[in-house]
Amino acid sequence: MKTLNLNKALIATMLVLTIPVAQAGDWTGNAGGSLGSKQLDNQGWGALDSHVTIGFMLDVKKKSWPVSLTYDLILSGQLEESGSLKNEAYTVENHFGVRKKLELENSSVRPYIGGGVALVYAETRNKTATSTVKNEDDAIGA
Repeated sequence: MKTLNLNKALIATMLVLTIPVAQAGDWTGNAGGSLGSKQLDNQGWGALDSHVTIGFMLDVKKKSWPVSLTYDLILSGQLEESGSLKNEAYTVENHFGVRKKLELENSSVRPYIGGGVALVYAETRNKTATSTVKNEDDAIGA
C-alpha cells in the first residue's frame, strides 16, 4: 500500500511566520502563516485522521482598540493510494473573530488569546481511476 502522508514528516514540526502588513495612521495589521499537523477523531475519518495543515492568519486593528479583528484560513488534508484506489480527506476552516495580543518585554514571543466563529467544510472521497466510489461532505458553523 502506497501512502502519501506528509504528516509523519511534520508531526513534531510547526512553523509560524508573522509579518507586519500595515501601519497607516491609526491602523496596524499583521499577516501570518502556519504549517503543521492535526489529528482528527478516527471514528469519523478512519485511516484518514492525520492531516497536514497549512494556515493563513490576518489581523487588523485601530491603535486605540483593545483587540484586533481577525480572519484565519486553515486547510488540511491527507491522501492514501492503493493501486488504482485513492482515498482522500480534507477540511477548510474559516475563522472570524477577535484577538488580544499579550506583549512580553524583551521577548520575541507574542502569545495571544482570542475568540470568534468558525465555518468548517469537510470532505472524504474514495476514487478509482475512472469514477468516485464514495463521496461524503459536510459544512458546519460553530
